[in-house]
Amino acid sequence: MKLRIYVIKRKHLIWAAIILAVIIIAAIIIASRGTNETINNIGSQYTIKDDINNDGKIDSIIINVDKKTNEYNVSVAMSDGKGYIIEADKTIKTLGYYSEDWPMHITVDDIDNDKIKEIVIQSKDKTGSILGMYKFNNDKFEKMASGRYSIYGLIKHPASSNNFVLLGTRNNNGMNYNLFIAKEGKLAPVLSTLNNLTLGKDTIASFIEYVEKKEVEAFNQIIDNKLTSTIQSGNFEDAKLSEVKYNKDGMPTEITYLVRTSVQSKSGNEALVYKVRLSLSKVEEKVPKYTITDLNIVK
Repeated sequence: MKLRIYVIKRKHLIWAAIILAVIIIAAIIIASRGTNETINNIGSQYTIKDDINNDGKIDSIIINVDKKTNEYNVSVAMSDGKGYIIEADKTIKTLGYYSEDWPMHITVDDIDNDKIKEIVIQSKDKTGSILGMYKFNNDKFEKMASGRYSIYGLIKHPASSNNFVLLGTRNNNGMNYNLFIAKEGKLAPVLSTLNNLTLGKDTIASFIEYVEKKEVEAFNQIIDNKLTSTIQSGNFEDAKLSEVKYNKDGMPTEITYLVRTSVQSKSGNEALVYKVRLSLSKVEEKVPKYTITDLNIVK
């Protein structure tokens, strides 16, 4: 039996390294796309990996729940070994309480375009929905915004180099949206014409009302009938505006929301997340109208 000796040339090693790098980059892109399509419902213990302070290294957002009170605790372990605790708003006094049908949701976004990512926490306390937005600054996490908001969105509009933040609440009259410009770690109310962006809030309000009350007559005007079979009766929790597409005039033509609800099952209440896509159907008296053109359960 002859012994065969294979010689690996340098160019073979280089091509192997290139192919491996392509595979790794493709895997990262696919994984990041999947993350954008869903809401990560956080249970009693969870860790989110991301580069918060833009040093090229991965940091850890660590979420734990107090076993006695069910209260969430959130801390951040930076790659340099330093640890930080995210403090609750002094008025609300908590980051939220864990429950299976309304778990915490965390979004990591570079809100003010300074390369340092902010942490947005959507949760609930004993009164209802709460939201906190925190920025890493001067070697600590500072509150950027907080309140009893049930809707969050980061908007990149083609008419502006700055990002806009949507903070919304739900009331008896539907949805109340507030737009803020994000710059240098601060949020300032939008006073320009962009403040007139409706972002399909009437349509998404009708969707939520249908989930809770099943009022078919009004709802059928804004959705294809075949999509309604996907919807389960439940209670609205909170939502995230995840994507906006524009036409050449800067008007939103397609808007995607992730809407969290709680539904009743055989084992009790559980969280259910809808991905709702709205499309511009017509403009009447400069007020855009949107219809629901796609609807899926993603969690």
